[in-house]
Amino acid sequence: MKGSLSPITDCVPQLIATATLVIDTSGSSFAEITREVMRFVAESRAKDGALFLFARHTSASLVIQENADPDVRSDLASGLDRLAPASAGWIHDTEGPDDMPAHVKTMLTGVSLHVPVIGGALALGTWQGIYIAEHRARPHQAVIGLCLSARDQDGRHSAQKAHAAIVLCFRPGEQPKSRSVAHRMKRMAESIRMVIADDHPLFRGALREAVSGLFEDVEIAEAGSFDDVTKLLERGAEVDLILLDLAMPGVRGFSGLMYLRAQYPSVPIVVVSANDDPAVIRRCMDFGALGFIPKTLGIEIMRGAITRVFEGGVWTPPDVDLGAGADVETTDLLTRLTSLTP
Repeated sequence: MKGSLSPITDCVPQLIATATLVIDTSGSSFAEITREVMRFVAESRAKDGALFLFARHTSASLVIQENADPDVRSDLASGLDRLAPASAGWIHDTEGPDDMPAHVKTMLTGVSLHVPVIGGALALGTWQGIYIAEHRARPHQAVIGLCLSARDQDGRHSAQKAHAAIVLCFRPGEQPKSRSVAHRMKRMAESIRMVIADDHPLFRGALREAVSGLFEDVEIAEAGSFDDVTKLLERGAEVDLILLDLAMPGVRGFSGLMYLRAQYPSVPIVVVSANDDPAVIRRCMDFGALGFIPKTLGIEIMRGAITRVFEGGVWTPPDVDLGAGADVETTDLLTRLTSLTP
């Protein structure tokens, strides 16, 4: 079999550009991101080189597939469901029955891609598109790292000097922005959006009273079940703090806290619970809570705890030793939690 090879173009990379692409998925589906990736290449002014894409998830993957007939994506989803059905009797079910199948589908399809860039354009085939494949049933936020190594269009940079062209974080159609738990807590005088998640209406009312006296402008949403919490977050609601009860419909033990920290790592959480066992408090803090408020405390102490968190600190009852070593089970759960990405 004979083949033909085009003339070889060689170049020394003059440009290293990186960006983070954030996509809100709609649940189990293939979402095309070709246009956003092309925007990244165009804004970095690359001419010839290689683009690397990496999905920071264990339940969503990156694929290159046909972008002409949507039936192709439907059939691909059906094929993956047959390879990893939810009814296969999986042992791991910490995040729901669709979680383990999503891990298997991600393992089969992969989380990274390489795409050549030639003449300032992605060297994709006529009917090829780049997709983020969400394997979970519910909508999630997919985070994709982009890294481009190329010769730039202007040729202004020497081979000995790499040029970091752009570093940005964007959603399709939005301007760059970034948030982190450590630096995103708002000042007390700013408009605050908070979720009180507890299945007891009377206690939600008590917490609302405690919170309302702290802020000049506060919007409080109440959730009586864990499903109510996730629906609020999945709608893209901007939340500055969640006051979360450990025991409410839809969660067992630490599973609600673990799920929220894995799926929405930028949303601060303070646990409010009737269980004030020091071991439970330490576990909650180990799993990423910014505070733990026992329900037995008075309103003024609760207000002081919430104020402390908004000032950038953490709060637990003063008699709890957070320095005590974690038990084997906690260490194992922490190891598992670090691998639970949306």
